[in-house]
Amino acid sequence: MESKKVKVKLVVGYKQYRVIEVEESEVEKIREVNRMTWRELKQEVRKKESMVKANIIVDSIEDIEEKFESIPDPNAVNPIDEMIEAEEKQEKYAPLYQAIAQLTERQQEMVRMVYFEGMSQDEVAKHFGITKAAVSNAMQRIYTTLKKFLEKF
Repeated sequence: MESKKVKVKLVVGYKQYRVIEVEESEVEKIREVNRMTWRELKQEVRKKESMVKANIIVDSIEDIEEKFESIPDPNAVNPIDEMIEAEEKQEKYAPLYQAIAQLTERQQEMVRMVYFEGMSQDEVAKHFGITKAAVSNAMQRIYTTLKKFLEKF
């Protein structure tokens, strides 16, 4: 079955761009593209109007990017401050890390899973193939060991 060819106007805004000949089955797709283009044009005009009202003059996207790159980010973290904070944190938590290093590998893994990965005791129990009560008891022993070690500091 041969599809029928029809003439369709390509329109941008209210202006006719050109007339093309397409298969009848493609007409609705072209109409949708025309509608999308019109919506996008209206949005662009609104943006430009609001920029003019705000007294912002921009010629292109490159101008916008260039202007924003020159503005310092007030939320940006100073690398030196970051280094100082990291060192202070390391000093502050050094005894804790030394205490954790005194634990067995399995206890260290439990601490990592619960406190650094945020896993529940149920998840830890499932990982080790033990009961939740066993995890709870192990965590109590870990607290006691850490407390004794940290009391020295």
